[in-house]
Amino acid sequence: MPGWSGRADLAQAHLHLAAGHARRGGGPGLRSWLHAVAAECLARSGRVADAVVQIERARETLAAGGAHDDPWWLDFYDPRRLDGFDAAVGLATAHAVLSRDATLRDARHARDRVERALRLLPQPAEGPRPTPQDCVTLLDRAIGTALVGDDDGALRLVETAAPPLGRRPYHATEVRLDDIADVLPARRLTDLQEIERAYLRVA
Repeated sequence: MPGWSGRADLAQAHLHLAAGHARRGGGPGLRSWLHAVAAECLARSGRVADAVVQIERARETLAAGGAHDDPWWLDFYDPRRLDGFDAAVGLATAHAVLSRDATLRDARHARDRVERALRLLPQPAEGPRPTPQDCVTLLDRAIGTALVGDDDGALRLVETAAPPLGRRPYHATEVRLDDIADVLPARRLTDLQEIERAYLRVA
């Protein structure tokens, strides 16, 4: 919670404790996942360079393997999901740059990050009941799509994710809905609010 709200300093204590447990018996996936979570917390706190380092460590850790197996409940994390974390870090970084009075060079670099993020993000699984992780991916795609100026495409992605989230709320998606509101132009916020009222029981 503190990491997602921009308080990486408070998040670090929890992550450090979790990493200590993982070193004593966690598999490579668990250790990699903790690096990936740390990366997104750091990106949301404006510590971009540190976030990129954590993503690289997540990839190295997952590739290296280890002596212990991962816990059974870590079925939501794999190289595909790591790509999603990598993309989320890129989107958070680009959003931070584009929301200020950036130089032309910085803005171009930020848009390159968005394009890379959209390439990295996996396509959500087909089917009538997307998982919470599929909804995270859909909303990350919506953020990237809005950042490159396709407001209609972004809202269509939100509308795809909204019905399953109305049945099964998931906190990570609430943060992303706030991010989408930040990157959409003001004239499209009414459209976003209509989707939220229709499916998410938002007043």
